[in-house]
Amino acid sequence: MEHESAERPGVVWVSSFALQGESRLALSECPVSFIGGESVSFIEDFMAHVAGGGGGDPRGWPARRADAFTVLHTEMKKQEREEHGER
Repeated sequence: MEHESAERPGVVWVSSFALQGESRLALSECPVSFIGGESVSFIEDFMAHVAGGGGGDPRGWPARRADAFTVLHTEMKKQEREEHGER
């Protein structure tokens, strides 16, 4: 994945979501190929984690779970800021 403009060759998908001043995410492959059963599992696990108040020591988590949670948390915060008109 990389950030680039939709006009660049090889781009087949561009996110419709971006914060003001940030470029939109662009992929050279169909995004469906990036989402699999494990992705859905991480999202469900993350949502349960958030609903339960978070917590826990991520140092004991598998690296893929910690990475997924970091990405999901960052994207959730971006969306919240956008919804509140913040940058």
